[in-house]
Amino acid sequence: MVDVAEQYLTAYAVEPSAVAGASPVGKATLPGRHWDELTPAFRAWRLTALADLWSRPWPFDGDDDPWPFPMYADPDQVERISAELAAFDVDRVHEEYDLLPSGDDDAEEVAWLLEDRFPDWLATARKAGRGLYVLRDGGK
Repeated sequence: MVDVAEQYLTAYAVEPSAVAGASPVGKATLPGRHWDELTPAFRAWRLTALADLWSRPWPFDGDDDPWPFPMYADPDQVERISAELAAFDVDRVHEEYDLLPSGDDDAEEVAWLLEDRFPDWLATARKAGRGLYVLRDGGK
């Protein structure tokens, strides 16, 4: 039997205290492991607001490495992440795949996350005037 790890992202356009009764605005499944290690790549690509979101659990004064890993971007951070992604050339993911934890094997999923999933989730949060809460779960 082959054990295939996956990591699951579930996004909500709500304040963290309201997640329990909320419906997700989107989900993503990422195959394999090490998705929690994308922060250095995001920083190298100058996606600093996204890197901050990806690396800092909410609540910010809690456990440094909880699992599942809750992330929260307030409405101002949602705006900053949206602007970063709008200006980002996603071809860099494929050109600089050596920045990714599993190299070229991760490039398609990271490009999809940055070009499709995150922009959709952020747009929903912006339209609602809310923050974005993302829960990362599954295989670390």
